Amino acid sequence: MHPARESAMPHLFQASAIGPLGLRNRLVKSATRENLADPAGRPTAASLNFYRRLAQGGAGLIVTGDAYVNRDGQSAPQQNGAHNREAIAAWRPMLEAVHEAGAALALQLTHGGRQTKPSVLGGRPAMAPSALPNLMYFHRPRAMTGADIRRTITDFGRAAAQAREAGFDAVQIHAAHGYLIAGFLSPLTTRRRGGWGG
Repeated sequence: MHPARESAMPHLFQASAIGPLGLRNRLVKSATRENLADPAGRPTAASLNFYRRLAQGGAGLIVTGDAYVNRDGQSAPQQNGAHNREAIAAWRPMLEAVHEAGAALALQLTHGGRQTKPSVLGGRPAMAPSALPNLMYFHRPRAMTGADIRRTITDFGRAAAQAREAGFDAVQIHAAHGYLIAGFLSPLTTRRRGGWGG
């Protein structure tokens, strides 16, 4: 590469920003599911150690593992929860440790949709845009009603507001990998018509 062009390129370790959020560098730890939460979806001592080490290792921004916005959206045991104020408030020790180490922390919000096993939901069927078979988990989810959809939208908004109150620097909405929002976006997983699809 030409030296002049190389010097003009942003450096991986230079301070950066995403909108108003200042970051110490361009290193972002993407969301991964840690399965370190307690049965109520709250982070544990193992979670604290995990996030503290990431921040001390130099990440500029850390995105948490996916946190379900309501119990119908849980897709794995020991998954992070963002379904109530208590679960989100339990992140404060992680926030303090990450901020003390100089990094920022974003909470990833999700709803598992059809990508879950009924056993995780206490035997209840998973909810999805349409009642199409899930060939990965071998079950047929139930189609969401309009009331289910409106409640879930509200739950995403409530979780984002509570994350802000708790001190998170950002939220990330999980809309990939076949989870609920991705399910609404793909013709392979929705057959809805009208206001919620088509």
